[in-house]
Amino acid sequence: MKKHVLRLATLVAGTGLVFGTINASFAQGAKHSGPKFKAATELRELAARKATGRTSSAARGTIPGLDKADLLQVQDGYVVIDAAANDADGHQLLQQLQRMGLKSGSVYGRVVSGLFPIDKVDQLEGVEALHFAAAAYQPMHNVGLVTSQGDASLMADKARASYGVSGVGTKVGVMSDSYGAIAGGPAAGVASGDLPAGVEVLADVPNATDEGRGMAEIVHDVAPGAKIAFHTANLGQAGFATGIGKLADAGCNIVVDDVYYFAEPYFQDGIIAQAVDQV
Repeated sequence: MKKHVLRLATLVAGTGLVFGTINASFAQGAKHSGPKFKAATELRELAARKATGRTSSAARGTIPGLDKADLLQVQDGYVVIDAAANDADGHQLLQQLQRMGLKSGSVYGRVVSGLFPIDKVDQLEGVEALHFAAAAYQPMHNVGLVTSQGDASLMADKARASYGVSGVGTKVGVMSDSYGAIAGGPAAGVASGDLPAGVEVLADVPNATDEGRGMAEIVHDVAPGAKIAFHTANLGQAGFATGIGKLADAGCNIVVDDVYYFAEPYFQDGIIAQAVDQV
Protein backbone atom coordinates (compact mmCIF):
# COMPACT_ATOMS: atom_id res chain seq x y z
CA MET A 1 0.00 0.00 0.00
CA LYS A 2 1.28 3.44 -0.87
CA LYS A 3 2.56 5.19 2.22
CA HIS A 4 1.45 8.72 3.05
CA VAL A 5 4.33 11.13 3.60
CA LEU A 6 3.43 14.65 4.62
CA ARG A 7 6.02 17.41 4.19
CA LEU A 8 4.82 20.14 6.55
CA ALA A 9 7.66 22.62 6.24
CA THR A 10 7.53 25.49 3.76
CA LEU A 11 10.37 27.32 2.07
CA VAL A 12 11.25 30.64 3.69
CA ALA A 13 11.87 33.38 1.14
CA GLY A 14 15.38 34.69 1.21
CA THR A 15 17.21 31.66 2.61
CA GLY A 16 18.63 31.00 -0.84
CA LEU A 17 20.53 34.29 -0.52
CA VAL A 18 22.53 32.79 2.32
CA PHE A 19 22.60 29.07 1.58
CA GLY A 20 23.21 27.67 -1.91
CA THR A 21 21.91 24.20 -2.66
CA ILE A 22 24.27 21.35 -2.03
CA ASN A 23 23.97 20.49 -5.71
CA ALA A 24 25.31 23.93 -6.58
CA SER A 25 28.09 23.44 -4.06
CA PHE A 26 29.06 20.19 -5.72
CA ALA A 27 29.23 21.98 -9.05
CA GLN A 28 31.35 24.75 -7.56
CA GLY A 29 33.71 22.16 -6.19
CA ALA A 30 34.21 20.86 -9.73
CA LYS A 31 34.28 24.16 -11.65
CA HIS A 32 35.90 26.64 -9.26
CA SER A 33 38.33 28.82 -11.19
CA GLY A 34 40.80 28.91 -8.31
CA PRO A 35 42.26 26.07 -6.24
CA LYS A 36 39.83 23.18 -5.95
CA PHE A 37 38.95 22.03 -2.46
CA LYS A 38 36.88 18.96 -1.63
CA ALA A 39 35.75 20.50 1.66
CA ALA A 40 33.48 23.53 1.55
CA THR A 41 34.65 26.86 2.93
CA GLU A 42 32.53 26.65 6.07
CA LEU A 43 34.08 23.29 6.99
CA ARG A 44 37.62 24.55 6.48
CA GLU A 45 36.89 27.67 8.52
CA LEU A 46 35.39 25.57 11.31
CA ALA A 47 38.44 23.30 11.38
CA ALA A 48 40.76 26.31 11.44
CA ARG A 49 38.88 27.89 14.35
CA LYS A 50 39.01 24.63 16.29
CA ALA A 51 42.72 24.19 15.61
CA THR A 52 43.54 27.69 16.86
CA GLY A 53 41.08 27.61 19.74
CA ARG A 54 39.07 30.52 18.36
CA THR A 55 35.32 30.50 18.92
CA SER A 56 34.32 33.51 16.84
CA SER A 57 31.86 32.97 14.04
CA ALA A 58 32.73 32.71 10.38
CA ALA A 59 31.98 35.45 7.89
CA ARG A 60 28.42 36.63 8.05
CA GLY A 61 25.90 35.98 5.33
CA THR A 62 23.99 38.49 3.26
CA ILE A 63 21.02 38.77 5.63
CA PRO A 64 21.86 41.02 8.62
CA GLY A 65 21.91 39.12 11.90
CA LEU A 66 21.92 35.70 10.26
CA ASP A 67 25.26 33.94 10.68
CA LYS A 68 25.79 30.66 8.85
CA ALA A 69 28.27 29.52 11.49
CA ASP A 70 25.50 29.66 14.10
CA LEU A 71 23.57 27.03 12.12
CA LEU A 72 26.37 24.49 11.87
CA GLN A 73 25.37 21.27 13.62
CA VAL A 74 28.33 20.69 15.94
CA GLN A 75 28.36 17.98 18.60
CA ASP A 76 31.37 17.15 20.79
CA GLY A 77 34.00 17.81 18.16
CA TYR A 78 31.94 16.54 15.21
CA VAL A 79 29.97 18.41 12.55
CA VAL A 80 27.10 17.09 10.44
CA ILE A 81 28.05 16.97 6.77
CA ASP A 82 26.53 16.12 3.41
CA ALA A 83 29.11 14.65 1.04
CA ALA A 84 28.80 13.73 -2.63
CA ALA A 85 30.61 10.74 -4.08
CA ASN A 86 32.48 10.80 -7.38
CA ASP A 87 30.20 8.11 -8.79
CA ALA A 88 26.51 7.25 -8.50
CA ASP A 89 27.00 4.83 -5.59
CA GLY A 90 28.02 6.42 -2.30
CA HIS A 91 28.78 3.21 -0.40
CA GLN A 92 32.52 3.35 -1.06
CA LEU A 93 32.58 6.95 0.12
CA LEU A 94 30.63 5.97 3.24
CA GLN A 95 33.22 3.32 4.08
CA GLN A 96 36.13 5.68 3.52
CA LEU A 97 34.58 8.39 5.71
CA GLN A 98 33.72 5.86 8.42
CA ARG A 99 37.37 4.81 8.54
CA MET A 100 38.16 8.47 9.23
CA GLY A 101 35.69 8.61 12.11
CA LEU A 102 32.29 9.39 10.55
CA LYS A 103 29.51 8.55 13.03
CA SER A 104 25.80 7.91 12.41
CA GLY A 105 26.58 7.68 8.70
CA SER A 106 23.88 7.19 6.08
CA VAL A 107 24.03 6.87 2.31
CA TYR A 108 21.34 7.59 -0.27
CA GLY A 109 22.42 7.37 -3.88
CA ARG A 110 25.66 9.34 -4.17
CA VAL A 111 25.08 11.41 -1.01
CA VAL A 112 26.59 10.47 2.36
CA SER A 113 25.63 12.25 5.59
CA GLY A 114 26.72 11.95 9.18
CA LEU A 115 28.83 13.38 11.98
CA PHE A 116 32.40 13.98 10.83
CA PRO A 117 35.33 14.82 13.16
CA ILE A 118 36.20 18.49 12.80
CA ASP A 119 39.91 17.89 13.34
CA LYS A 120 39.99 15.68 10.23
CA VAL A 121 38.34 18.09 7.81
CA ASP A 122 41.69 18.87 6.19
CA GLN A 123 42.13 15.17 5.43
CA LEU A 124 39.02 15.17 3.23
CA GLU A 125 41.21 16.39 0.37
CA GLY A 126 42.79 12.93 0.24
CA VAL A 127 39.56 10.90 0.18
CA GLU A 128 39.56 9.21 -3.21
CA ALA A 129 35.81 8.59 -3.50
CA LEU A 130 34.85 12.13 -2.42
CA HIS A 131 33.77 14.78 -4.90
CA PHE A 132 32.67 17.48 -2.46
CA ALA A 133 31.63 17.84 1.19
CA ALA A 134 29.62 20.65 2.76
CA ALA A 135 28.09 21.34 6.15
CA ALA A 136 24.53 20.14 6.66
CA TYR A 137 23.18 23.27 8.25
CA GLN A 138 20.62 22.95 11.01
CA PRO A 139 17.33 22.29 9.21
CA MET A 140 14.38 24.62 9.45
CA HIS A 141 11.38 23.47 11.47
CA ASN A 142 7.86 24.64 10.72
CA VAL A 143 6.91 25.81 14.21
CA GLY A 144 3.73 27.72 14.95
CA LEU A 145 2.82 29.74 18.01
CA VAL A 146 0.14 27.23 19.01
CA THR A 147 0.66 23.51 18.59
CA SER A 148 -1.98 22.11 20.94
CA GLN A 149 -5.19 22.73 18.95
CA GLY A 150 -4.69 20.10 16.26
CA ASP A 151 -7.42 17.79 17.54
CA ALA A 152 -10.20 20.39 17.37
CA SER A 153 -8.96 22.22 14.30
CA LEU A 154 -8.90 18.97 12.32
CA MET A 155 -12.29 18.04 13.83
CA ALA A 156 -10.74 14.71 14.76
CA ASP A 157 -12.62 14.76 18.04
CA LYS A 158 -15.92 14.89 16.13
CA ALA A 159 -14.78 12.14 13.77
CA ARG A 160 -13.94 9.86 16.69
CA ALA A 161 -17.29 10.53 18.33
CA SER A 162 -19.34 10.15 15.14
CA TYR A 163 -17.59 7.23 13.44
CA GLY A 164 -15.87 5.39 16.26
CA VAL A 165 -12.41 5.74 14.72
CA SER A 166 -9.30 6.14 16.85
CA GLY A 167 -6.34 5.33 14.64
CA VAL A 168 -6.21 1.65 15.58
CA GLY A 169 -4.41 -0.26 12.84
CA THR A 170 -2.33 2.77 11.84
CA LYS A 171 1.32 3.45 12.64
CA VAL A 172 2.55 7.02 12.29
CA GLY A 173 6.22 7.81 11.75
CA VAL A 174 7.38 11.20 13.01
CA MET A 175 10.51 12.98 11.75
CA SER A 176 11.85 16.12 13.42
CA ASP A 177 14.89 17.14 15.46
CA SER A 178 14.69 14.88 18.52
CA TYR A 179 12.35 12.89 20.74
CA GLY A 180 14.16 12.25 24.01
CA ALA A 181 16.95 14.82 24.20
CA ILE A 182 15.36 16.49 27.22
CA ALA A 183 15.85 14.18 30.19
CA GLY A 184 12.63 12.69 31.53
CA GLY A 185 10.46 14.21 28.80
CA PRO A 186 9.14 11.01 27.18
CA ALA A 187 8.42 9.34 30.53
CA ALA A 188 6.57 12.42 31.76
CA GLY A 189 4.50 12.45 28.57
CA VAL A 190 3.48 8.83 29.02
CA ALA A 191 2.64 9.42 32.70
CA SER A 192 0.42 12.41 31.85
CA GLY A 193 -1.35 10.56 29.04
CA ASP A 194 0.05 12.89 26.37
CA LEU A 195 2.04 10.04 24.79
CA PRO A 196 1.37 6.34 24.34
CA ALA A 197 3.66 3.81 25.94
CA GLY A 198 6.08 2.08 23.61
CA VAL A 199 6.90 4.81 21.10
CA GLU A 200 9.48 3.20 18.80
CA VAL A 201 12.56 5.42 18.55
CA LEU A 202 14.69 4.35 15.58
CA ALA A 203 17.26 7.17 15.76
CA ASP A 204 17.60 10.26 17.96
CA VAL A 205 20.09 13.06 18.64
CA PRO A 206 21.08 14.96 21.80
CA ASN A 207 21.18 18.73 22.27
CA ALA A 208 17.89 19.40 20.49
CA THR A 209 14.44 20.69 21.40
CA ASP A 210 12.32 17.49 21.30
CA GLU A 211 9.99 18.98 18.75
CA GLY A 212 9.47 15.43 17.53
CA ARG A 213 7.99 14.51 20.88
CA GLY A 214 5.64 17.48 20.60
CA MET A 215 4.52 16.24 17.19
CA ALA A 216 3.99 12.77 18.64
CA GLU A 217 1.77 14.27 21.33
CA ILE A 218 -0.39 15.90 18.64
CA VAL A 219 -0.61 12.58 16.78
CA HIS A 220 -1.69 10.90 20.01
CA ASP A 221 -4.36 13.58 20.58
CA VAL A 222 -5.76 13.16 17.08
CA ALA A 223 -5.42 9.37 16.79
CA PRO A 224 -5.05 7.91 20.30
CA GLY A 225 -5.23 4.36 19.01
CA ALA A 226 -2.38 4.71 16.53
CA LYS A 227 1.13 3.42 17.14
CA ILE A 228 3.96 5.93 16.83
CA ALA A 229 7.59 5.68 15.72
CA PHE A 230 10.27 8.38 15.55
CA HIS A 231 13.42 8.96 13.50
CA THR A 232 15.50 12.12 13.68
CA ALA A 233 15.81 14.24 10.55
CA ASN A 234 18.81 16.17 11.88
CA LEU A 235 21.67 14.01 10.56
CA GLY A 236 21.91 15.44 7.07
CA GLN A 237 19.94 14.87 3.90
CA ALA A 238 20.99 11.24 3.45
CA GLY A 239 20.05 10.56 7.08
CA PHE A 240 16.66 12.16 6.48
CA ALA A 241 16.08 10.18 3.29
CA THR A 242 17.09 6.83 4.77
CA GLY A 243 15.00 7.61 7.85
CA ILE A 244 11.87 7.78 5.70
CA GLY A 245 12.61 4.31 4.39
CA LYS A 246 13.39 2.95 7.86
CA LEU A 247 10.07 4.21 9.22
CA ALA A 248 8.25 2.59 6.30
CA ASP A 249 10.14 -0.66 6.93
CA ALA A 250 9.09 -0.45 10.58
CA GLY A 251 5.46 -0.59 9.49
CA CYS A 252 4.54 3.08 9.37
CA ASN A 253 1.85 3.74 6.78
CA ILE A 254 1.92 7.47 7.52
CA VAL A 255 5.12 9.52 7.87
CA VAL A 256 5.05 13.19 8.89
CA ASP A 257 7.85 15.72 9.22
CA ASP A 258 8.28 19.42 9.89
CA VAL A 259 11.77 19.77 8.46
CA TYR A 260 13.27 21.58 5.50
CA TYR A 261 16.99 21.58 4.69
CA PHE A 262 18.29 24.81 3.24
CA ALA A 263 20.25 22.76 0.69
CA GLU A 264 17.25 20.89 -0.73
CA PRO A 265 16.91 21.67 -4.47
CA TYR A 266 14.19 24.18 -5.29
CA PHE A 267 13.34 23.15 -8.83
CA GLN A 268 13.85 19.40 -8.91
CA ASP A 269 13.46 16.41 -6.63
CA GLY A 270 16.39 15.98 -4.27
CA ILE A 271 17.14 12.76 -2.42
CA ILE A 272 14.55 13.45 0.29
CA ALA A 273 11.75 13.85 -2.25
CA GLN A 274 13.05 10.76 -4.05
CA ALA A 275 12.85 8.80 -0.78
CA VAL A 276 9.23 9.91 -0.40
CA ASP A 277 8.51 8.58 -3.90
CA GLN A 278 10.10 5.23 -2.99
CA VAL A 279 7.72 4.54 -0.10
